[in-house]
Amino acid sequence: MTVAMKIITRSLQEDFGDCHILWVYSGRRGVHCWVSDKHMREMKYDLRSAIVSYLTLIKGTGDKKKKLTLKTDAKWRHGLHPMITKSIEIVKSYFEKYANQDQGILSTEKGINRVMDMLPDEVTEIRDRVGSWKSSIGSSDGQQSSKRWKDLVVMLEDDNNERIINEIMLEFMYPRLDANVSTG
Repeated sequence: MTVAMKIITRSLQEDFGDCHILWVYSGRRGVHCWVSDKHMREMKYDLRSAIVSYLTLIKGTGDKKKKLTLKTDAKWRHGLHPMITKSIEIVKSYFEKYANQDQGILSTEKGINRVMDMLPDEVTEIRDRVGSWKSSIGSSDGQQSSKRWKDLVVMLEDDNNERIINEIMLEFMYPRLDANVSTG
């Protein structure tokens, strides 16, 4: 939730004006972002929808294996929209601790399978190596997950696939918005 709040706060304040924001824990699965600026409160449905669309990167449901594909465009620095680039910076600063040490994403068969689903077929050698990690699963030790993540990053960087690294980190940590709540 920390990462989600930082990404949404940054985007609302920098991309849509200096918004006054209050984060409220929902008591169930997440947090609500209350924006108290008059222009935001009085915004029409279609404008709220456009903001939600702008902030939505993760597409699809639990059935879909890969829910994010970063599209590049030469007009943007680094080929990615600035909102995405800034979100990646935020996610990177938290990914190792939350996704690896705390959640151990690469220390369970389910986590390894999820990461493998995000790897494209073209990186066969890398997919095979990641798949081999399933045979040495012992516990949900975050240290093991962190080491595997570092190994995966090196493998993908050596293969010039930074985009895949960013997609994996974003898919695990980028906020999911409830469009109905946000636009209503």
